[in-house]
Amino acid sequence: MKSIVFFVMFLISSNFALSQLLNIPRLGNEVMRENKYVDYVGSPYLYPSWKPGIITDKTGKTYDNQQLKYNSYKDQVEINQEGNQIVLNSSLYYKFVFILIDENSNKTMHRVFQSGYKIDKYTEKDYFEVLYDGSVKFLKKVKTEFMEENVNSYGSGGQIKRFLTKERYFIINRAGVASELRINKKSLIEAMGDDKESVARYIENNKVKVKSEIDILFILRQLN
Repeated sequence: MKSIVFFVMFLISSNFALSQLLNIPRLGNEVMRENKYVDYVGSPYLYPSWKPGIITDKTGKTYDNQQLKYNSYKDQVEINQEGNQIVLNSSLYYKFVFILIDENSNKTMHRVFQSGYKIDKYTEKDYFEVLYDGSVKFLKKVKTEFMEENVNSYGSGGQIKRFLTKERYFIINRAGVASELRINKKSLIEAMGDDKESVARYIENNKVKVKSEIDILFILRQLN
């Protein structure tokens, strides 16, 4: 009889604890119950393991010392809350930051992601990595796609489930016009709006080769 009573009490306490857990976020966040990506090649996450970071809600309140993951397949931010994997409501948490240590220099790095941008074919809930945030904004969209491949090996067929991550770049110029950017001189100049001539002149005078993110950042910093 005591064992039955204990079992019933255990079920009640477990359900109560779960209801408390589900009520902690309250504002549309979702508790993930299982790993859906077993036996996949690659990862839907920018970093497969938890990374330290900060999240910011729409009121501007920050939450430090969070354990974060970014699912770039679903464009979702997840936090580790006492061992529970919770998907944040993107309408309420518009910004998150990964705090990382560079393996080569041992310096602290911040990767900042933010939503709220008006860019064609995206919604204002979509997260972009903010590479430069001045009068001109330089953004990167990290997007992971899912692919299924049929393979034949030694007379037997099968499928490989694979995640493939791609990156796209965007410039939002001083007038607020967003353009997709290819990392080259022509694309950058075309995206710059009223700064087009000064950027072209700077590149020419300083013989800047526009072939990387770093080159773009170097040029944009000369505008302010």
